[in-house]
Parts: sequence; structure tokens; C-alpha cells
Amino acid sequence: MSRALLGAAAPRHRSCGRVAPARRGSPALPIPFSGIRPRGPVGRTALYRAAQTDRIIDPFLIPLAVYAAANLAALALYGADKRRARLRLHRISERTLLLTALTGPFGALAGMRLFRHKTRKLRFVVAVPLFAALHVGVVAALLAAGKTA
Repeated sequence: MSRALLGAAAPRHRSCGRVAPARRGSPALPIPFSGIRPRGPVGRTALYRAAQTDRIIDPFLIPLAVYAAANLAALALYGADKRRARLRLHRISERTLLLTALTGPFGALAGMRLFRHKTRKLRFVVAVPLFAALHVGVVAALLAAGKTA
């Protein structure tokens, strides 16, 4: 049913007085402690207005993007070290490669397989998959903790 049929006056925009378009599923008043906020020209800050129009970035995407960048950096570092090894240039230290593998183990594993680099070194063959298993365990623990909370 439309608002005109219900006898309610159409809401007007604060600044210009134009009739605001009706939105489906949004409550007329905020429901206390429910997390639901009314849509429309209610907020005063830019962040609140962005949240009303669903233009705000999901907070889950930021750490995911950082994690993907760390894995891509590890992949690139392993590729750069393999290239330097072939050209007999100054190499990237094993310590740096392992620390990068600690932050981005899936990129390091992909770099080891893709570039066939550091596959004979026992330290890398053991440590990099161990780091990947550690990351999988941490994510599983976080997901399990999120479901219980």
C-alpha cells in the first residue's frame, strides 16, 4: 500500500523540501538496539550518509585485501629471487624470504611451485607449508570463535 492510501504525508527532504522517494523495507523510526537505522536524509555526517546509501566498504574486505596483497608480494619476491639467481645477481636473503612466507604463505607456496625456487632447501620445504597450515588454523579458530559469539 502506498502512503497516500494510508493517509500519511510523504516525507520531505530537509534542505530543499522535495518529496523523498519511498523506500521499501525501511522503518519510519529507528528501532532501539536493533542495529536497524532508517534510510533517507536523516544523518548529519558523511559517514552516516554513506552508510545509508550502502556505499561504505565492508570491514571484512580491508583485512582480506591486505592479506591478498601480502600473498602477492610473497609471490613476486620469490619470482624476483629466482630471476636474480638465474642472472647471477645479488640475491634476496633466505631470512627475508622466510619472513615474507610467514605473512603470505600461500603466495610463497605458489612462488616455490611456479618458479621452482627453493624446493631443495629443507628449511623452505618444511617451513612454508607449516606457515600455510598455521594460517589455515588461525582462520578456522577465528571462524569458530565468531560462530560462538
